[in-house]
Amino acid sequence: MITFPNKHLINSVEYKSMSVTAEKWVPIMEVRENELKMFLTYYRHHGYTLIGLEQTAGSCLIQNFKFPKKCVLVLGREKDGIPGEILEILDHCVEIP
Repeated sequence: MITFPNKHLINSVEYKSMSVTAEKWVPIMEVRENELKMFLTYYRHHGYTLIGLEQTAGSCLIQNFKFPKKCVLVLGREKDGIPGEILEILDHCVEIP
């Protein structure tokens, strides 16, 4: 599943140029920014590991990380990254070298 803060983003030129029709094969759900923490907490309570793609003091290189079968991968905004209140609840952070 892919989540967006606004489902209308899938109609943007930028998304369509990157997605290669992912919306046809992967479910897309709208999760507003103010609902993200609750959304992630729900998945944690259902056995998912929360992983952020973010460079932090404790992050490890993505190629060295063994992703569990049940995980949620959180991506931040290009310049701002993952908000601090979301970073606090993640189980792990991985980074791309």
